[in-house]
Amino acid sequence: MSIEYISKEELDELLSIFEENNIRRQLDFIYERVPENKCERCTECCFGSAQIHFGEFLSLYSYVQGLPEETQKEIAERAVRYELLNPVTLDHKCPFLDGKDCLVHEVLPLHCRFFGMYPEHEYDDLREKSKKQNTSVAIHYARNHRLLLSEEVMTYDVDQCSNNVDEKGNKKLLTQRERDLYYNMFVSLHNRYLPDDILTADEDELNNFTFLYMVTYFPSEELEETRVEIAKEFLEKGTMKKLDALLKKHNFDFGMAKVRSIDSAS
Repeated sequence: MSIEYISKEELDELLSIFEENNIRRQLDFIYERVPENKCERCTECCFGSAQIHFGEFLSLYSYVQGLPEETQKEIAERAVRYELLNPVTLDHKCPFLDGKDCLVHEVLPLHCRFFGMYPEHEYDDLREKSKKQNTSVAIHYARNHRLLLSEEVMTYDVDQCSNNVDEKGNKKLLTQRERDLYYNMFVSLHNRYLPDDILTADEDELNNFTFLYMVTYFPSEELEETRVEIAKEFLEKGTMKKLDALLKKHNFDFGMAKVRSIDSAS
């Protein structure tokens, strides 16, 4: 089961729960215990939208609400472009990436914090799993929509950070057991405040931030139909008129101004 649609009213209520229960501070308690990755901001690992559980989506959404309005608009447009074009082009990266800077580094999700710290054989397994998933996606588009996705896009991946070492030159690693410990802390927090229907849909499943953002505007079935139309135009004509029209038609933003950010409420 996956999250199909979140109305603006539901999102407003969930963000209020997030704020009223000081969830940001509790997430920070978990994040601060994750060893710090020695990041030199090459941004190679930022080629995709952040993989997150729904609680981290609320954290990111709330954090972005505290950024300047112009920045919010830019993130929203980048999120839309990424989610609708990522099957067909590598031109769009994580919507939070601004040059070499991560606009949400302060609340970076667990999946991002773990990058570069996987034992190499485990990272190879993750890449193989990703490859199989992308192959399934390509087969789906070919069979159901007669769209041939680029092999370059479907097979793209990056190596882990070679510079992620400690003072003695040893590579920093997190074992599966250690990563599970942090995830279990997060899931325990998750279970205390999210409604049962969200928990059921989100159980053991990571979603792209951009997907969760888009299902606050369109049911997932409609989103998929839109993605196919835009992908088809891009692949067959090399244009994005439908996407540009969509961006003009909808006011993509991080609205609901009555929901204060945790930082401004502190």
